[in-house]
Amino acid sequence: MVFFLGKDLLKDGLKTYFAKYKFKNTELKDFIAELAAAAKRAGMTIDFTAWSDSWLTKAGCASIKIDYDRDAASGEISNLKLVQTLYNVENTPENRLRRQAINIASLDENMQVIDVHRVETSDSVNEVPITDKFVGPQAKPIHAFLINYGCHGYGKFEIDPMTLTALESGMHKITSSLERKNLCNVMYDLIKSGSLPASRVLRIITNNLEHEPAVDILQDSFRFIIPCILSKFLHEEVNETRSSEMFNLTLKIMKSGRFNQFPAAMEMLLSSAIGFATTKDEIALIA
Repeated sequence: MVFFLGKDLLKDGLKTYFAKYKFKNTELKDFIAELAAAAKRAGMTIDFTAWSDSWLTKAGCASIKIDYDRDAASGEISNLKLVQTLYNVENTPENRLRRQAINIASLDENMQVIDVHRVETSDSVNEVPITDKFVGPQAKPIHAFLINYGCHGYGKFEIDPMTLTALESGMHKITSSLERKNLCNVMYDLIKSGSLPASRVLRIITNNLEHEPAVDILQDSFRFIIPCILSKFLHEEVNETRSSEMFNLTLKIMKSGRFNQFPAAMEMLLSSAIGFATTKDEIALIA
């Protein structure tokens, strides 16, 4: 709500709401009415009753992705748009499209942010064109996009093919640890929904872990994401090979000394190595 409406508008609505209803009982409609009045004063056109109803009384969310055309020779992006579809509508028939604001960031070949564009979804159409300096002959070469940059939006976010390729060896180069962590969680969620192969997610995560500087991402990966991928989403016959690879990766990170100043992280890595060990030789290495 803060990102969609803006801090000033929300502050204005809260100020008049608390002044008007001081020492009184209120209902949701009273708060919504003050937000609507603040929006009108700010020149914003929105039906706040319908907007709050769509978020608070209807279950479900949308699958949200970006789509575009990319010239194979020049790499130039065109026809960039935000696309949303109703998610799991079979089990949530009351689900509907909702208005919200999200950020989309473009990244260069070093996975650094080139530009950030704020996009508002629609409650009536599935596609919203993005006609900003992201695209066109004057735009800087784009190697990846971060959808929901800053984690302000809500939905089932998907990752476009170009970005997945860039993440294979470059996810650890993204400056923000929040964005790297969010990408790991989004990819795991895409495995669960059947939208992304578990083997590819495992490859992206493990390719980058050797260079990952954030302890919390390391812990989430070794304690939760990787064990769940191995036990729930990969065929049994490949688990031994993958477990052996994870064992060697864990030892390599431990021997690098990068986390020696974090006893909890080193203990977690040791515990993970023990869990990944499947042969007598591997067990002997950590005995």
